[in-house]
Amino acid sequence: MLSRVADSVYWTGRYLERAEHTARLIETHLNLMLETSPGSRDMRWNRILDTSLVPDAADLKRDDAYAAVQCLAFSDDSHSIRSCILSARENMRQVRERIPNEVFEQLNTLYFKVKQTRLESIWGYRPDAFFRSIRHGIHLFNGMTDATVTHEEGWLFLQLGRYLERAQGVARLVHGHADLVYGPDEQAAERHLAWVGLLKSCEAYMPFLEHYRSRITPMHIVEFLLLNDTFPRSVRFAADRVHETLGKLARETGGHRAGRLNKLAGRFHAQLDFAQIEEIMETGLLDFLHDTLARCGDIHAATYRAYIAYPVEEVAV
Repeated sequence: MLSRVADSVYWTGRYLERAEHTARLIETHLNLMLETSPGSRDMRWNRILDTSLVPDAADLKRDDAYAAVQCLAFSDDSHSIRSCILSARENMRQVRERIPNEVFEQLNTLYFKVKQTRLESIWGYRPDAFFRSIRHGIHLFNGMTDATVTHEEGWLFLQLGRYLERAQGVARLVHGHADLVYGPDEQAAERHLAWVGLLKSCEAYMPFLEHYRSRITPMHIVEFLLLNDTFPRSVRFAADRVHETLGKLARETGGHRAGRLNKLAGRFHAQLDFAQIEEIMETGLLDFLHDTLARCGDIHAATYRAYIAYPVEEVAV
């Protein structure tokens, strides 16, 4: 596969996962605004903005939900929902001849939806419904690619981008809630609601309750979101898919440039496979999350060196 094609497909996976992640956070917290106190609402928006990749989020007035949603969803920054979907569509347009018509048409539908929508037009009545439709549109795109695109190199790069972005997104989100682990006892009720909000932000509330069948505790929540091997939005599940996908890519391409990359992915997979939540909490949750994000960054950089931005002289090898 040409490196430019691999680059386009890889970033399509990343952009759409980032857009879906942000849309889910916004939808969840718009709904939670109806259930909590003003102080708790402001803190939740703070956490979303602090874990966001949007640079302008740092300058926002943190008690202004409208401004927060405008920034995260409709700003011109490259990390907003609108920009991510526009960028994903442009990347797919560049490889238009390699994908089924139905897949591109679905992405085109998302493109026109976000391009033609303004926050002021939806804010007065059920803005959460708009963000739900964005999530469902991305889910439909993912399902269509899984069902109609041959599971060869192009599809593998799409999966790689999706799951690497997912691992980073969930790790950043847990990082934004790490201050709740050792909060003062008098704020126990607020912390409980914040943990519930975190689970709902990851679509993990019901799966979590089915798995643990006990009261909600910070240790169990962190364990579920970081180390569960069956929940699709856990960091470990994403790391497993990254490791598996890179192994398949190496076999598809002969693997002569992917040695270091596969070792990095293998270490990331093993770190989460053998990690124990008690050790993570004792030695430092923040350190573990920083290391997780760093490993994701290393895999991203190594992917570029192995498949996308490798030296020209290697082509002749």
